[in-house]
Amino acid sequence: MRSVTRSANEKLAIVKRVLEARAAGRETESACRAEGIHQATFYRWLARLKQAEDSRIAALSPRSRRPKTLARLTPQSLRHEVISLARGGSFQSANQITEALRRSGHRTTCSTVINILEKEGLFGIIKKKDRKGNVVGKKRGLKLR
Repeated sequence: MRSVTRSANEKLAIVKRVLEARAAGRETESACRAEGIHQATFYRWLARLKQAEDSRIAALSPRSRRPKTLARLTPQSLRHEVISLARGGSFQSANQITEALRRSGHRTTCSTVINILEKEGLFGIIKKKDRKGNVVGKKRGLKLR
């Protein structure tokens, strides 16, 4: 079968023709083949039409393939806990926060903790200065000191 983008009106017309062919005693598979679609495509369109109550054309319009939610989104409870641990001041690195979270039963990685802290502005480049105020070095770390 060829991959063709069809409008909703074309899809509706194809479904009607296949249904008419079935009513005339023809097999669904051969009717679909004559229309240039796969049998599974016909049944998918037919199911969408049966579910549609108000607009049949809208039911056959192209749908977004993008997921409606992110599968691996970090839970808000974990975000709040990371931020509160970092602001608590008892940890000196993201690794220490990660280990504390793992001990309390959370499954997380150090990179996830760093990403959360960076978005909150609690992790980033720290400039080391000498007594005169000149920058003598830079490193990445918690910014709460």
